[in-house]
Amino acid sequence: MVSGNHNDKIFNWMDETVLLMTLGDPTRQMCVTFKGGKSACFIVPDFCQGRRQTSVIDKNYVLGLVDGEGSFNVRVNRNRRRVRVELKFSLKLRHQDKKILDELCTFFGCGNVYIQRDKRKNHSLCYRYEVQNKKHITECIIPFFEKNPPKIPSRKRDFMLFKEITEELKKETIDLQRIEQLKKAMHWGLAVYGKTVCAVGTPSNPGKG
Repeated sequence: MVSGNHNDKIFNWMDETVLLMTLGDPTRQMCVTFKGGKSACFIVPDFCQGRRQTSVIDKNYVLGLVDGEGSFNVRVNRNRRRVRVELKFSLKLRHQDKKILDELCTFFGCGNVYIQRDKRKNHSLCYRYEVQNKKHITECIIPFFEKNPPKIPSRKRDFMLFKEITEELKKETIDLQRIEQLKKAMHWGLAVYGKTVCAVGTPSNPGKG
């Protein structure tokens, strides 16, 4: 039995009729009842409060998506006048799953969904969720993954490097050489990060097989 103040709302999500019930404080807890009687209740994350609406996906669902399809990227853009460091958190899915990316916009309270056309043979139309605004990355994306780090080691490692670069950009004097060193260490590229040397395809225990 559900207790506390609540508001009911009927809407469609992923072609399913959903009854959304917010319980007590509407920013902290909610219960989703799908057509057919199945329901699920969970706590809404408290990061980025005031920036987003209630989403029907939870943090575990988001972590699964990011472990499988997510990416943390850094680009150092040089021209004659200045050097600009660009940050990007993104996730790409096939066009049939675009509604999930729309839900990510709601969940994080930031970012946009873009179409990504691929003319290569046997590649389907895709959509991409992206967050490039540094303020949104600092206030929404970083805090979420600090509390809920990716499970896959390579993705977790990329996030930690991504976070460290973000911290470097907050300093009054930016160490561009350090940022480029951290960037090269991302995505299991051949790089030195601390005392660890990683290369694509290199086993963690070369002597064991």
